[in-house]
Amino acid sequence: MLKFKTKFRQIVKINLKWLKRFIDIDATKNELAEALTNLGLEVESISGMEINPQDSLVVGEIIKIDKHPNADRLSLCEVIVDENDTRQIVCGAKNFKLNDRVPVALPGTILPDGTRIKKSNLRGVSSDGMMCSGKELGLTNDHSGLLILEKNTPIGKKFHELFDCDDITFELKLTANRGDVLCHYGIARELSAYYNIPLKPPELSKPIPATDKNSLSVEITSDCCKYYSAWKISGVRVEASPDWLIRDLKSIGVNNINNVVDITNWIMFSFGQPLHAFDLSKITGNKVIVRRAKDGEKIITLDSIEHAMDSNDTVIADVDKTLALAGIMGGSDSCIDTNTTDIFLESAYFDATKVYLTARKLGLSTDSSYRYVREIDSDFTQQAGALAVNMITKICGGKFQEPCLVMDNGRRVSVAIDLKVDFVKKILGFGINIDEILSILKRLQYTIIEQINDNIRVSVPTFRWEITRPIDLVEEILRIYGTDRIPKTQLVTEVSDRKPDRISEFIKNSGNFLANNNFNECYNYTLCRADDVECGTDSSDRLKLANPLLDDQTHLRSSLLPGLLKTIRYNIQNSNNVQRLFEIGNVFHYKDAVLTEALSVAFVILTESFERSWLQHQKPDFYEAKRLISRVFKLAEISQ
Repeated sequence: MLKFKTKFRQIVKINLKWLKRFIDIDATKNELAEALTNLGLEVESISGMEINPQDSLVVGEIIKIDKHPNADRLSLCEVIVDENDTRQIVCGAKNFKLNDRVPVALPGTILPDGTRIKKSNLRGVSSDGMMCSGKELGLTNDHSGLLILEKNTPIGKKFHELFDCDDITFELKLTANRGDVLCHYGIARELSAYYNIPLKPPELSKPIPATDKNSLSVEITSDCCKYYSAWKISGVRVEASPDWLIRDLKSIGVNNINNVVDITNWIMFSFGQPLHAFDLSKITGNKVIVRRAKDGEKIITLDSIEHAMDSNDTVIADVDKTLALAGIMGGSDSCIDTNTTDIFLESAYFDATKVYLTARKLGLSTDSSYRYVREIDSDFTQQAGALAVNMITKICGGKFQEPCLVMDNGRRVSVAIDLKVDFVKKILGFGINIDEILSILKRLQYTIIEQINDNIRVSVPTFRWEITRPIDLVEEILRIYGTDRIPKTQLVTEVSDRKPDRISEFIKNSGNFLANNNFNECYNYTLCRADDVECGTDSSDRLKLANPLLDDQTHLRSSLLPGLLKTIRYNIQNSNNVQRLFEIGNVFHYKDAVLTEALSVAFVILTESFERSWLQHQKPDFYEAKRLISRVFKLAEISQ
């Protein structure tokens, strides 16, 4: 059975206030968006309000409204902007009334579009400022009237103080190899290198342990589990989370559950390490087993859906039952609830491929599996669990039991790469000073093992699993150095004299020939349905995908004709007078246990026209099709 894998971009949400827990950064949302894009982290959208702090932009109350003496469409208002400060302001809006509270831009205020407010004379009447709409303040697109504030908004309060200016959320579109930036700390790490400012590493103070020893044991028999650490915490109080924790999670669209579950989620979205908490009272036998599932074994997950498993799946279990799908989702039989007092906290490193295959097969895509599939930092697994223990004992109460359980079945290790400065210059086309190269690598948390003249030996951090070659380091260096700093130079290249590629020439010539004979070219999917394969000579089972993404794209095509016939049918059904179609593309055949990919040319001719015309043309027949095929054979240098 064939394997099929797709590459796509992934979405992650990053909140600025949350981000500032790990880096002191002073930049506007637009400046940050540009920095992230320059780092290769594409910004898809920005949400939230950002108000430029200005003491002259305040809250005012309208206490008097008169008609402008010289203009029918203007009003003359008296507005209190402070306890002893009343201003006369001319306004053209119509949606306000007495005692409304509105934003007032006093002279000296600079609006987002660059307009500077000053004292002015409007139709012979002095106006000492401007009452603003949402659009004028860059908050909304509404320019129909003033922005009316809540009745209890304090008069004279600086307008920017009404908003949390750090409550900005960036939605990033990332490539699948950047699992290290699926968290706030990962983004902070990138910005730290870009701006050359220090990170604020997480503080890890040891929780207060209980005096009794841990009677729980862990057994690992599945090769999906590379590393496993766990803590037993007793005497916790499961209740609502503190406001700051709820706010953080809601800022990226995550619902709060309870304090224990919210803490595990906060750690995951902060540092990229998935965690799972079990109710200890629901674990029987004082033993946790990480093992392969049994064929036909079932589990009801937290979403209340029952799933059947097989021996390719890995589960967390006790001596009697299955507790969770490893790296994907917990089971309903072991979840945390308001009656929970003792918990078993898991922080593990599961194999990315095996988690992917199970999640794909069961149709489960969770925040946890999303990160495991894209590789987590195995060196941070135990530390993330310890951070969660700190937070749980601080917020939920309780004490953790000694010892911490750790099983290590071989985690990913750091890779050493040799890099030559001359190689960097050769690839980039310009030179970068070796001191700057070293500085960039250190800012990205690469360790310089050795430097001999212009030769550098670099240790790659474990959170960058995809960096394996010198060319990867060159890309990293350029990301931080800045593509805008690439010097302008005249491009000089040699023109190589080589013989034309026969396949490329055939594709071009046959396409031109058929187009010149009034054919329209089609581009159909390489994947098709099972019955489309059976139209050819191959068995559909031979060309079936192991993990198809769509129901109508389950097989590799063995012929171009089914796609062309469907296209011609579609045009007939939509009254399009398309009579000649051709396609040039790859088809697949399975013979003698060998899968062969071949280039194919196919065309279809509709003999009946759906348009009435006074001019009658000769209908195409078998001999015209034969003439066209013979010409295509000749272009392919195939003797007939």
